[in-house]
Amino acid sequence: MTDRKAEFLTLLERYALTVARRESAVDYQELRATEALADEQRAELLKFIGERWIPVSERLPEDYVSVLVFSGMEPFVAWHGSETPRWVTGPGKYVFCNEKYKHVTHWMPLPEPPEEKECQ
Repeated sequence: MTDRKAEFLTLLERYALTVARRESAVDYQELRATEALADEQRAELLKFIGERWIPVSERLPEDYVSVLVFSGMEPFVAWHGSETPRWVTGPGKYVFCNEKYKHVTHWMPLPEPPEEKECQ
């Protein structure tokens, strides 16, 4: 196992244990403390995941969640479906198989969209 994979699994385990502890909190103070810790650990996980392109050989994104993908030429937004291994760029748009991950080599989560203020 790579050091990076081990680090990710450690972060994920810590987060899961904190969430489980939060669910069994016996009082409000403990609930608030574990919620705050879970929020910090979730942010740490998101930062860890978002810091780099993730090789598809390492893992794939969740099914039908839009991500930024790289196919060797330029990045674009697509989602992956594991029922029939494929990447889709949008409704009725270009679909291509990733047989043994030949086309898409890497992916990363999309950033959070900016907060928009209402026009007045």
